[in-house]
Amino acid sequence: MDFMSDSLSDERRVQMFNVIDKYNREALAVEPGLSFPASRDTGVLYQLEEEIGLPAVIRVDNGHSSSLKSSLRVEIAKLLR
Repeated sequence: MDFMSDSLSDERRVQMFNVIDKYNREALAVEPGLSFPASRDTGVLYQLEEEIGLPAVIRVDNGHSSSLKSSLRVEIAKLLR
C-alpha cells in the first residue's frame, strides 16, 4: 500500500491510494481523491477482501507522504486476523 500525491492546475492536492501486488506487479486498487480519511482507505481494503481476499502480510511504504493514521493501522490488523 502506498499513497502518491500531486497538485492540480488550481493548486489543489490530489492523492492516489494504491494497493499493489508486489509478486506479479498487479495494481489491485488505485483510488484517487482530494482527501483520504481512514474510513475510505479501509473501505478499499474491505472491498479487496470481498473480491479477491487478503494476503497474510501487507507491506506499507512509510515514506513522508504516506504516514498511515493509527486508526487505519488498527483496521489493517483486524483484517489480517
